Amino acid sequence: MRWTIAKKRCAAYNHGSTQISKFFWAPRPPAYISCVVESPPVVFHGSPQDSTRAMLSGLLHIHVEEQPVVVCSFMATLRLRITNKRPKKKGCQECMHQSTELKTWTFLAAATELPTGQHHFPFSELLEGSLPASIDMPLGSISYHFEAVAIVLDDRNRTSCYPAKFERTVLIKRSIPEPLSSLRTVLSFDTGINIMAQYDQVIYPTGTKKMTLGLNGLRMCSGTGNALSQWVVRVVTWKLDENITTNFAACHTHSNLAVIGREGEVTLHKKIRTLGYECLTDAWKADYSTTNGTVEVMLEYGVAGSPHPSQLAKYACDVNAYGYIKSTHVLHVCIALSTQSASETKPLGSRPATCTLSMTLPVTLTEPGDSALSWENESLPIYRDSCESPPVYIATMSVGGL
Repeated sequence: MRWTIAKKRCAAYNHGSTQISKFFWAPRPPAYISCVVESPPVVFHGSPQDSTRAMLSGLLHIHVEEQPVVVCSFMATLRLRITNKRPKKKGCQECMHQSTELKTWTFLAAATELPTGQHHFPFSELLEGSLPASIDMPLGSISYHFEAVAIVLDDRNRTSCYPAKFERTVLIKRSIPEPLSSLRTVLSFDTGINIMAQYDQVIYPTGTKKMTLGLNGLRMCSGTGNALSQWVVRVVTWKLDENITTNFAACHTHSNLAVIGREGEVTLHKKIRTLGYECLTDAWKADYSTTNGTVEVMLEYGVAGSPHPSQLAKYACDVNAYGYIKSTHVLHVCIALSTQSASETKPLGSRPATCTLSMTLPVTLTEPGDSALSWENESLPIYRDSCESPPVYIATMSVGGL
């Protein structure tokens, strides 16, 4: 029998401030499971309403080391888990988790003896494009878990069994393609100023996007048509906000702790966090030679920066997981203006007026699609690219009239 090093966490010292781990020798199980995912990273292309499907495939291996073993059953399961990080009852698993079984594979349904060596069990599944992407946010998370369990008969005591388990998290992303052209919208304000905003509505966590704001109607004229004063841009600020909403119901046991006290009553949590912000003082070009006066503002916006891989992501892409978790993004743009005399020789007789023009523009934060095609859009392989060509038969002369 082979032995391996195992780790056991002992009681904490110094009132829980430090934990001590001890290592000891433990017998290695006669069989264990490993997994190799052969398919590329799972990425859904498009919105959940019109998204393509994605392929998940791989190989499960049962390693039998010293002597043959009897496997009573061998199954694998893929589950979608939606976690509520602010449940009604802390520590209650039913209040915290909503689990959905997506696929179950049965590799061995009856007792089977496996000889020494490595045994392969392929698996594959086409995941529906309507599934939510994996995210991790302060209020909740969405994750996919792949678990394989083999019930192995104990070689020392043929009357007892032990489970050989393998677990891993499957990362699923969604990529929404950029539109062919930028979005244009026109806003009118009571001051008589019109703003035409041209921007990219689909943004990525990395990199920035450009926005152009065209302001007109900045000159205020008298009844004779002479310009008395004009609006001048002083400061331009933009802010990218993420709106997170969770909507979970308490379990049957703790339903009396809900807001109203009825079973099934949901608890709504909201959180807004800022992903990017910038204040600009010279990002525009003004032209007051025309009748109305125009100003063109050019800025770049995006997520402030990506976190360290070991830290919680500072952003979450747009997602809507069956009403339990929802994440949306908006871009706020504020333009501060003040009046000044249209003539340098005739200053304003009164105190300059000020105003702030605010805009809220919806944007979509999504993962970049790179250059990979969706599984359904890939072309079928050509025979000569997948394997060698078939044998060639050459005609030969007959011998002896045969």
